[in-house]
Order: sequence, then structure tokens, then C-alpha cells
Amino acid sequence: MIPINLVSPLVGELGLGGVGGFCVGYSMKKIAKIVTAIFAIGFLGLQYLATV
Repeated sequence: MIPINLVSPLVGELGLGGVGGFCVGYSMKKIAKIVTAIFAIGFLGLQYLATV
């Protein structure tokens, strides 16, 4: 049997890493959506200028 005092720091570190990974993933997803929207608006603007 593994003593609990050896396991608890590992569990805490893994939990912190999971929360950190979730936060980074969430923020990267939001940033990617904003960048995509900016490029789409720019592309639509260029298409509009090409037809005028």
C-alpha cells in the first residue's frame, strides 16, 4: 500500500496542472475566435472593395 503522504503532493500538482491547462486552452480558444473574426472582416472588406 502506498502511504498517503507520498501521494497527496502528486495529486495536488496534477490537479493544479489540469486547472492551468484548462485555463490556457480556454483562453487560446477565445483568442483564436477573435483573430479569425478579424481576418474574416478584413477579407469581406477586400471582397467588397474588389466589387466596387
